[in-house]
Amino acid sequence: SKSNKKSVKIVHLTYIIGSLGAGGAEKLVCDLAVGLDKEKFRVSIVALGNYSDKEFERKRVESLRQSGVEVTIIPKKAHGNRFRSIIDLRKILKRDRPDIIHAHLFTGMFYAKMASLGMKIPIVATYHSTSGFGIKDKIFASIFAKRFKRIIAVSNGVKDFVQNYFKIPSSKIIVIYNGIETQKFMIDKKNSSENNNVIFACVGRLVEQKGYPTLIKALIYLKSQKNMNNFKFKIAGDGPLKKDLLQIVHDNSLENNVEFVGNITNVPEFLAEADIFVMPSLYEGFGIALIEGMASGKPVIVSNLDVFKEILDLKNMNLDSNYFVTNYGLVFKTNDPESLADAITWMLENKEKWSEFSESSRNRAKEFDISKTVIEHEKLYEELLK
Repeated sequence: SKSNKKSVKIVHLTYIIGSLGAGGAEKLVCDLAVGLDKEKFRVSIVALGNYSDKEFERKRVESLRQSGVEVTIIPKKAHGNRFRSIIDLRKILKRDRPDIIHAHLFTGMFYAKMASLGMKIPIVATYHSTSGFGIKDKIFASIFAKRFKRIIAVSNGVKDFVQNYFKIPSSKIIVIYNGIETQKFMIDKKNSSENNNVIFACVGRLVEQKGYPTLIKALIYLKSQKNMNNFKFKIAGDGPLKKDLLQIVHDNSLENNVEFVGNITNVPEFLAEADIFVMPSLYEGFGIALIEGMASGKPVIVSNLDVFKEILDLKNMNLDSNYFVTNYGLVFKTNDPESLADAITWMLENKEKWSEFSESSRNRAKEFDISKTVIEHEKLYEELLK
């Protein structure tokens, strides 16, 4: 190494849909691993299982390895034998003896703690969400999470939740916002609007949390009100709701207005071809996709979530009508199809506002550049090793 400084190895443990999948937590792990100063840090990622989309996983692993990141995937054994996976992980930790373990999501935290028992390796854990936690998480937090060296929350909303729900002292929790490579998204819009259609883009897994049923119901409502030949929704992502969503689209003859494009690796190009970015989530810990949409210079339509208002810097915003017009676009009532339909209609009728929204979105997104996220993590790791 060119540097005389002690080389730190951070083992990231991640487990959403069992793998290095397409979720925000996994994306953050990969971006951090690539972005950390390689003269100060030696980085490896251990994933506790394979991702269902093999091609997506293969491309992600290949890209990580090309960036000098070690990747190990512990395949799930028959019947998902946890003990076997813990043993496999323990062997890796014994072999590598990392200076810090950084665990993501409950599974990552559980396996990190179990596999490293007796090794005296400091563990940092990141909480990415405010939901999906049950009694096992509470028990685990009461026994182990309080002993982690530091808890990272990806937003102030997540910090408040972790503090109150798991009774973890505020002094132990630090907020580090997720980030993206904003420069990658600064692509000028391509003149490829299909038949002069306005293109609305959505990016997110096809799961209940992302609010796609709300979106489809909003389109059904709009269809009953007016002609819908002038716009199309393109949805990037895959997941368990795909079949049901396709069925609803088919049953309501919305094929000309909705297209599911599946998992994509070229998100900046996908967003560059859109006019508006929409995120109808029911809950989020952060919202990387929203930052990506804003960095792409898109006016946004988002549900009324505290974390979205945190990202958009909307203090004391009261949503007392169906939507609220901001500097970046519109906020609509969460899980309210009619409210979303009204927001879509307003956006289509007020095109003269788009360039103003676009400029504000881009400027705000710069506040969430991955370089800031990386620097704050580096500071934390160095602090822990003092």
